[in-house]
Amino acid sequence: MAVRDSPETLRPGPRWFAWLAVGLVACLSQILLPVGGAAWGAAFFVANLAAAAVLVAATVRMPPGVRAIWGLTSMFVVATLLADLVYRVQTDVLGVDAFPGPADLLYMTAYIFAVIALARASRRMATSSDRDALIDTGIVTIALLAAATVLLFEPIVEATTDFDLAFYAAMAYPVLDILLVAALVRLLLGVRRLPLPLVLVTLAFTALLAADLIYQFMTAFGESDSATGLSEALYLATPVLLAAAATAPGATVIAAPVSQTLQRPTSVRVVALTIGVVTTPVLLLVVLWPDDRPIERLLAAATVVVILLALLRIQRLLATVESQAEQLGRQARTDALTGLPNRRTLDYEVERTVQQAVSDGQSLTVAMLDLDRFKSFNDEFGHQAGDALLRGAAQAWTKALPPGSFLARYGGEEFALLLPGVGGETAERLLEGLRAITPPERTVSIGFAEWQPDESGYEALNRADRALYAAKAAGRDRVVRDNPDADQVSAAGRSPDRR
Repeated sequence: MAVRDSPETLRPGPRWFAWLAVGLVACLSQILLPVGGAAWGAAFFVANLAAAAVLVAATVRMPPGVRAIWGLTSMFVVATLLADLVYRVQTDVLGVDAFPGPADLLYMTAYIFAVIALARASRRMATSSDRDALIDTGIVTIALLAAATVLLFEPIVEATTDFDLAFYAAMAYPVLDILLVAALVRLLLGVRRLPLPLVLVTLAFTALLAADLIYQFMTAFGESDSATGLSEALYLATPVLLAAAATAPGATVIAAPVSQTLQRPTSVRVVALTIGVVTTPVLLLVVLWPDDRPIERLLAAATVVVILLALLRIQRLLATVESQAEQLGRQARTDALTGLPNRRTLDYEVERTVQQAVSDGQSLTVAMLDLDRFKSFNDEFGHQAGDALLRGAAQAWTKALPPGSFLARYGGEEFALLLPGVGGETAERLLEGLRAITPPERTVSIGFAEWQPDESGYEALNRADRALYAAKAAGRDRVVRDNPDADQVSAAGRSPDRR
């Protein structure tokens, strides 16, 4: 169970958005202002320093579960800022050739911090050892190495006559970029839904990779100065977006992991795998195209087509298997009598709903409903009438619930209800409405509790159950709200039976 935000950090506020807007204006200044001017350089370093300060301050307030991840991210930003300062001192103050130099050591160290941060986030998101995600990441990484070999490494090697330290430093940056992409892909393959902080983190490192790619290509053509404005804007966008991610709602949760149950791959995974498996034959086709080798070109093109068709066929097979698994899973998750989710489904849903409340900054009400004197009703009218009562109550309550609610059969005549985004008096009025539409001549006792940011879903469920005992003790047919400050339930509260 992830550590939760405080109520203040849970609720989306203008702070992160305002910071992001100001930071992006600073990024835009790198394109609009004269390159190399005092205002241009001041905007870059002031915005970079502010981003580092915001990120470090946010990291200090993080709960222990994610503090290491954001701490490594902060170290990446700080190391990059120090490298930029060292580089400027070398070139602008000392007037010396800055490559390779101390700045490059700092830049490379920063990349390592970023890779480790993404790797730790991936491990935190994984519900178990996701070997499929590791295999998929390997496919994408090998494809990137192949592309880098053709587009970057080979031109650098061909243009090099002296294999000195500068050569190895130039080769190191693309390798670090590939490691960063691999770590980012591994993280994205481990989640099904991208919350705001993870979207911002992805955009941040995408901006960094794009800046590196632009700079490396322009440098290869001897026009690095013409790319400075755009590449520096992208470099600056990286710390700006990371600072926004650390202060955005849900930053302490990062993301919800992909369930390890059988399911069709996400769109991100399908696209990544498709690109990964066709990259090598496409590169082979590109390399062979200038030569007069029609048979080899034909074989390379046929390989691409066969791979795409095979992927399409696998997708269709997965869709069939997923459909069958969904039918079986639905039977395992559903109560056969009422058609509601059963206790097993509730076990999963209560914690998932709490995580969603943490991420979205919403309130959450948990309620327990118990049909009064149900055993006596069964004894008097028979089990078929009792079954009909359970079905009727479930149908009536379900129709009256707002969208997004979750009603499950807890066991026997007891039901559990989750109300995301509903709290306080609104929840009480809604539950009173359920009590009023209970099947004729029958009554229901309801206990409810508002989830608190420092408790788990089951703790809130236990407090709702405690309130249900209080409702029974007070005479049944009523709605009782739990007091979160109460240490224990009185003996009178547990004395009546719950029939």
